[in-house]
Amino acid sequence: MNTTLLELQQEFIREVLRCVQVEEWDRIEIHYEFYVWEGVDLEQSTSNSFVGDVRTDLDLSFDAIELAFAMRNAKPDGQAEHWTSMDFRIDSTGKFSFDYGYGLPPMAARTIAAQPPARGR
Repeated sequence: MNTTLLELQQEFIREVLRCVQVEEWDRIEIHYEFYVWEGVDLEQSTSNSFVGDVRTDLDLSFDAIELAFAMRNAKPDGQAEHWTSMDFRIDSTGKFSFDYGYGLPPMAARTIAAQPPARGR
């Protein structure tokens, strides 16, 4: 049985909440990217919890990262391409959102820009 995107999102939320090590938080924000550049997989992410404007790093588990990757591969029927970035946000009331981006994501763009020029180009 294939797991649906909605089911993967629910699993991802549960796993992210298991990763929270602080007692109090107002919101959690995660940015995840998976972009293929010249045959190389660029997988990068940032994750933070916030109390007001005070940000604390949130260490995601391997399972949370694997679920993010699984969500990328669970594109709906008829969708031509995989998304390359995901922004997830949840607040302490349980309200959450997933936003998906396509094309060159910002962290991958910085990684690519930092590469030395290839010889022979």
